[in-house]
Amino acid sequence: MIVDRLNSIELLDYYIDKNIQYSFGRPNYADPISYTIRTKSGGCDELALLGQTALNRAGYKTEARRIGSDSELHVGLVVKLDDGKYILAVNFKTSNVVTGPHNSLYEADQALGYRPSMGYRGSFNFHRWE
Repeated sequence: MIVDRLNSIELLDYYIDKNIQYSFGRPNYADPISYTIRTKSGGCDELALLGQTALNRAGYKTEARRIGSDSELHVGLVVKLDDGKYILAVNFKTSNVVTGPHNSLYEADQALGYRPSMGYRGSFNFHRWE
C-alpha cells in the first residue's frame, strides 16, 4: 500500500526523508522493497529500486543510473519528462536530493556525483542482482 501511495516525485522524496535511515548494504545486492520499508533503512540501491517501482506504477518513465566502479558505486534514479529533460528523483546518501530538470542523462549523472575520473556511468538493471 505504501508503494502505491508514493505516486509523485515529491511524495517519494518526502517519504524517504521522513522515514528511511541510510545503511550500507551488501555489495551487488539490493534488499527487497518490503524489507526496506519494514526496517526503515537502506542504501542508495534499495531506495532507487523503491523509487523506480513506485514511480513506474504511477506512470513515470524511469531509469536507474549507476556511477563509480565495481568497488565504489552509487545508484540513483532519473525520471524522463515529456519534454526530453530529466529529474534526478532519487539520489540517496544520508538524505534524498531531488534535482533538475537536467538537459541530458550526462547532466543528471553529474548531479548524481559522476566525474570522468570515476570510470563508469550508465544504466543500471536491478534484475542482474536478483
